[in-house]
Amino acid sequence: MKTAETRKYRATVIFDMRGREDSAEDLAETLKAEIAALNGEVGKVEHLGSQDFARTPDKRFTSGHYAQMEFTAPPLKPGALQERIRLNKAVDRVIVEKLSD
Repeated sequence: MKTAETRKYRATVIFDMRGREDSAEDLAETLKAEIAALNGEVGKVEHLGSQDFARTPDKRFTSGHYAQMEFTAPPLKPGALQERIRLNKAVDRVIVEKLSD
């Protein structure tokens, strides 16, 4: 539920699944916990599946599992979220964007 103190965001995440026994759903659950730790609430989670990269600097890492999460959180939390997620070795890339009201 959106209030005056929260905003809607979408995080697009690329998981590095190489050598992992965890499923993408398990990794998404850990990200949901990170969002909850920042007083955020996750709504919709959509797994887009494995996709090849258009360009890659590492020939051993040519594709990743994409997922999108829509969530509400207090303002300025996406930057904090990106910092927390950056430390997660299972996440290759993350983009957090504010959705229009």
